[in-house]
Amino acid sequence: MFVIQWRHLAIHVLAFIAMTVVGTLSHEGGHWIAARIMGVDAWINYAATFYDHNVAMSNEQRLWFTLGGPLQTILTGTIGFLFAYRIPRHTEHLSGLQWAAVYATLFWLRQPANMFVGLLIALTGGNVGYRSDEPKISLALGIHPFAITVVTGLIGCLVLAFIVFRVIPRQQRLTFLIAGLVGGVAGYVLWLHIVGPVLMP
Repeated sequence: MFVIQWRHLAIHVLAFIAMTVVGTLSHEGGHWIAARIMGVDAWINYAATFYDHNVAMSNEQRLWFTLGGPLQTILTGTIGFLFAYRIPRHTEHLSGLQWAAVYATLFWLRQPANMFVGLLIALTGGNVGYRSDEPKISLALGIHPFAITVVTGLIGCLVLAFIVFRVIPRQQRLTFLIAGLVGGVAGYVLWLHIVGPVLMP
């Protein structure tokens, strides 16, 4: 029987809100590190990374700058997955370290989120555009603009299915999924529209 565990729901909602902030800033940190490795000054605000446009960057350098964010996010998610994969099946109660592996794995969720948002915009007749990293990378590599978005999005869906149906204890799945929806949306709104612009304009 699936029931909502209210105490766990509150904890996971707060965790998802916190991970939205951590995920956003660490993603931008990936861009920043890529720029600094190439010797280019860069800085981060609450949702983006900028570099000194007075410095002439080659196409290859701009590609690596753009790759920095997704590579950081996917690498973190993959490391988390390697640890989460070792959690025995049918574990009824996850330890703190096991939950940490779960949340690190969920860095992969950026990819299906981008894919589904792009699909929704396209289906409603909107202009998808190329503001996100993956279409820019695809164009730089000379492939279909949404090839990387779709491929990594599908991988992210598989990762999410593994976490939900293989790792999360059965009695906590509904609570976890509700917390992910509520906490993810709340974290997005709070950080990107309310708190972030004030703390890191």
